Amino acid sequence: MFDEDPSLEKARNERRYIAETMRIIESLLSTVDSKIKTSRGKLEGSIPESERPREIVEKIEMIDREIQLKLNEVEILGAEGRLEETEQLVLEIEKLKLKKEELMQIGDGTNLINNKMMRVCEVCGALQAINDTDRRLQTHLEGKLHTGFAILRKEIASLKNRKEKVNRTIEELEREEADKDRKRSRSRNRSKEKKVSPSRNCLLYTSD
Repeated sequence: MFDEDPSLEKARNERRYIAETMRIIESLLSTVDSKIKTSRGKLEGSIPESERPREIVEKIEMIDREIQLKLNEVEILGAEGRLEETEQLVLEIEKLKLKKEELMQIGDGTNLINNKMMRVCEVCGALQAINDTDRRLQTHLEGKLHTGFAILRKEIASLKNRKEKVNRTIEELEREEADKDRKRSRSRNRSKEKKVSPSRNCLLYTSD
């Protein structure tokens, strides 16, 4: 086995470095992109129940059960003509419905969004008020969080281009290495043939 071209080994090391760096950056960006997607859903009021905090979901389910129990009582009391008690239960049910609505707003984040008219930053995922002043917007753009993710997004694009170039370099070097191996192999075979030839001539001379 012939020694490998140092340039090829260097290119392969660079490719491994790029791949590992991209893996780390993509993991970070995946987290913030998921946050951006969730924030967009909140802005549109379309957060699925599965994405609400578990504690909020459990409280909503508990209220639903309590409402259903009180509705059953209302039917029984109404059938018995106990109007005052029925009216009291109806008021309690309405209060529970309001409490449920508040919990849903907290879980969806729509309470804050509706009050301040928010938008989501597509770079870092932060929520911003649409009517923010230019100064506040500039402060956000110059903040560490936004600046950090802006750098990461720029770097991942740069690394993808660099990876493509390194892959092309490796392919070219591997072709060159394969050509060199074939030439070396042919040269070695020719050397072996030259060593064998004198022996054959000697045998022919002896037989005469």
